[in-house]
Amino acid sequence: MLYNSLQELAQYSEGEEQLLAESHLSIVFDEAQYLSSDAIEMLRFWNDPDRTVAPFPIGLIFIGNSEFALEEKAGGQSVISGAVRSRALFIETLGYEDVLDEDIATFIKSRGTYDNEAIALLLSHFRQRRVRRDFRNFIRLDDALQRRAQGAPVSATMVSSVLR
Repeated sequence: MLYNSLQELAQYSEGEEQLLAESHLSIVFDEAQYLSSDAIEMLRFWNDPDRTVAPFPIGLIFIGNSEFALEEKAGGQSVISGAVRSRALFIETLGYEDVLDEDIATFIKSRGTYDNEAIALLLSHFRQRRVRRDFRNFIRLDDALQRRAQGAPVSATMVSSVLR
């Protein structure tokens, strides 16, 4: 389906060099650790200006767990080939410690909790050493809060009772 869309874009864009020169497209691959080496190798050609079937090179963003590493293992193995790795413009490895309070607060608000006291309690909870600042943890806790709230706004009192 994506290939067909790229082909349509190529046909639409023929003869429109200015449009092509200004065109940018990036595709995000979440859970990239599940992509096979062959799939990633095939995707590499979408980014290669002289091999792509698209009318312009496509930016590729791979997001994955720690199993998805750009570094080769001791045995020289990696899901990413040297050819793909050498094209990486940005390599950023993020951990739970990189999740800021502001990120957590924004996420909490995006799920419908706006009470400042409730948010402050949740932030305090996720600052504890033993609590991972993991979005799956945020979702589990928020799901419990939403069940408790039964459609009402989440309050600091509810947060306190769920965190006990």
